[in-house]
Amino acid sequence: MPARILIADDAKLVRVALRELLRTEAACDIVEAENGAEAVTKAVETKPDLVIMDVAMPSMDGLSATKEITKVLPDVPILMYSLYCSAELEVQARKVGAWKIVSKSESEALLGAIRDLLGGPQMDDRLAS
Repeated sequence: MPARILIADDAKLVRVALRELLRTEAACDIVEAENGAEAVTKAVETKPDLVIMDVAMPSMDGLSATKEITKVLPDVPILMYSLYCSAELEVQARKVGAWKIVSKSESEALLGAIRDLLGGPQMDDRLAS
């Protein structure tokens, strides 16, 4: 069964690029949200296997959305994906329930983090190496 991944980012180009990157790696069911509030709603509706969450978004930022999602779906891994990674942001992200944080400038690190969060190398049928 393909992994269901929720991509939450206010930039449509980023969502499209992530969707295409993930589809070249595996057959994934992609759900998109353009702000934090929509991400919370869609996470509850679709119960994804993984959430990729931007930090800076309108309506509700990624940290607030992560906190809300983890209240309802505590076992769903959330990967924060931001242009502005720092040690302070990593601490904040972990406090609200994010499992990992990756810089948007590191696409290889993003793919590695996705593989790790979806179950590692044994996930060949869900996310190809």
